[in-house]
Amino acid sequence: MSGAPIPQVTHRHLSVFIRNNAGELTKTSHYLFEKRGYYYFSRRIPSDLRGSYKTLRVVLSLKTKSLNLAHSRAISLSSKLEEEWHTLRFLN
Repeated sequence: MSGAPIPQVTHRHLSVFIRNNAGELTKTSHYLFEKRGYYYFSRRIPSDLRGSYKTLRVVLSLKTKSLNLAHSRAISLSSKLEEEWHTLRFLN
C-alpha cells in the first residue's frame, strides 16, 4: 500500500503521513480534523485580514468520510483561500 496516507489523530486535528518515493514517511498537514466520522477544514484567518471577516477561523465541512478525498478538498480550499487573501491584501 505504498503512497496510502496513514492517519494519526490528535485532539481532533489530523496529521497525514505519506510515503515518498524513497519509502520514507513524510508529514503533511492540510488543516483537517475529524468530527463524528466526517472531515472538516479549519484555517485561522491571518491577523492582517481579520477586519474582513466576522470570525477568527474558516471552518467548513468537507462532506466526506474519506481521508483521501478530504485531503484533496482541503488542498483545494487552502489554495482558494490563499488567492482570496492575496486579493484582499492587494485591495487594501
